[in-house]
Amino acid sequence: MTAATIYDIPPELFERVTHYLTAAEGAVCARTCRYLHNAIMSSPLYLYNRMLYLSASQDNPSSTVPISDRLTLLNRREEAWKSMNPDFTAIIDVPFSPGGLYDLANGKYFLGDISRQSIFHIDLPKNKEDAPAQWQKFNMQDGREILDFAVSVDEHDMLAAVT
Repeated sequence: MTAATIYDIPPELFERVTHYLTAAEGAVCARTCRYLHNAIMSSPLYLYNRMLYLSASQDNPSSTVPISDRLTLLNRREEAWKSMNPDFTAIIDVPFSPGGLYDLANGKYFLGDISRQSIFHIDLPKNKEDAPAQWQKFNMQDGREILDFAVSVDEHDMLAAVT
């Protein structure tokens, strides 16, 4: 009876194993031999997780987009950032007099008005085909002046205003 070697592992199983490798672990394994290098560097799952780590991004586990397409989109986004050449630009009209308060979080842009009694927000377009969004308004109920504000969209879906 001969001993099993790494070459006996079916490629599809080996690809699933690479999913659990961190970027650093995959780099170390890939340097051990040509077989592991080729197996790891041809795994879309590992390459996607590696690119997520390198770009300080997070995966959306609810996404139905295939891993290979997510990897392509992530690579395209990182290339655009490197060259400062975005895929598209958008001009958003501001139908009120803006003040000095603003924030950007989770694809939303928040902007205070000059009276400092209202904060407006708008969903930013994700691609050039997106229809223009409408500004939404948050008013202070008692007319107090907003000194500053902070948002916590991801964690609590919250806007906190300091008056």
